[in-house]
Amino acid sequence: MSDFPGKISSILFLSGCNFACPFCHNKHLWGPTFIGPTNYDILLDIPINYILEYLQSRHGKITGVVISGGEPTINSDLPELCKSILEVNSELRIKLDTNGSNPHMLKYLIDNHLVNFVAMDIKAPWKKYELLGGVKIVLEDIKESVEIIKTRLPNDHIFRTTYYTELLDDKDINEIKSQLEGEPLTIQRYISEY
Repeated sequence: MSDFPGKISSILFLSGCNFACPFCHNKHLWGPTFIGPTNYDILLDIPINYILEYLQSRHGKITGVVISGGEPTINSDLPELCKSILEVNSELRIKLDTNGSNPHMLKYLIDNHLVNFVAMDIKAPWKKYELLGGVKIVLEDIKESVEIIKTRLPNDHIFRTTYYTELLDDKDINEIKSQLEGEPLTIQRYISEY
């Protein structure tokens, strides 16, 4: 009930990520060995038919599906997954959690009404992005994703930052807010696994 504002949701985690954030709470979803940016097929521990049957059986009980990861937008089959979910129950709303590294996929999903809400993680001020993302990052893609979300889903998004105090401070948080040019920023507290 807390992952999708106003929706009772099921959450689907997709494997694979093109970042290696040192504070990631889903490192187990990176895959057996982190191999950096690539194009994955959707990697699920649970067969897709089971997931669709589960969603069908919850018709009238859940109102949303959150697709998270890893990084869902690196999966080339993500649009087909969204279409399959909506075929099972067209009343479901889909929320996407993303790092914003694939603006082309993001735009396609929004423009084709395959997602209704986007939560984008803003890792750091631009100058520290690769440090917090753990890999080489194309900042123009991140900035383009911010603009796509702001303009195409003006009331149905959140930008959020995990406040990892080993690498971020209050000045960094203020700089992130400035980068977003007035957009609200949700601060998530970093919780160590140990």
